[in-house]
Amino acid sequence: IELDTDPTFRGDFYQSSTETPMFFQIYWQDPKSTGDGLDNDFDGLADEEVLNQRDDDGDGAIDEDVRHPLDGEKWPILIVGLLFGLGLYSFLGFFGMPMFFVWGYIRAVASAGAATFFAMFTEVIGALLARYYFWPKFGKQHWRQVAMVLAVGFGVGMSLVGMFCAATLMISKAVSVTKF
Repeated sequence: IELDTDPTFRGDFYQSSTETPMFFQIYWQDPKSTGDGLDNDFDGLADEEVLNQRDDDGDGAIDEDVRHPLDGEKWPILIVGLLFGLGLYSFLGFFGMPMFFVWGYIRAVASAGAATFFAMFTEVIGALLARYYFWPKFGKQHWRQVAMVLAVGFGVGMSLVGMFCAATLMISKAVSVTKF
């Protein structure tokens, strides 16, 4: 039976009850992991023991698979992340600290890299300007309201400039010069 003419065919996106749900394939367990700790997933990536040509774990083989921690099981990582998040929010709520502290922490962890120093340097300069120039000039409460509007306006402006540049690039790629 061809799928196009089969009246019971519901489309490629249909998932029957006998298949493993996508959530479990992606988030619950790594489908590439064989669970034996060996690097036989054929991902094309060299592991540490292979690069060093040295048996690090003492099993007598250069075969360690470090890209599948916990034998491919991802649920312990999800549980630890959930407990960490709930614990951090509970801690902040108990002591009356701002909840946006969590997002600042996430941004700091995610932006760690070569340009971290320069990004933090400009943020520190901005914070010092706000504290010692704008707070005395506008008042602490009013400046916090104005700063939020300025930050949102800056983000919207950057987005509009980015969309304009992308549109200009697409138009320039679509149009070609013809000679008559």
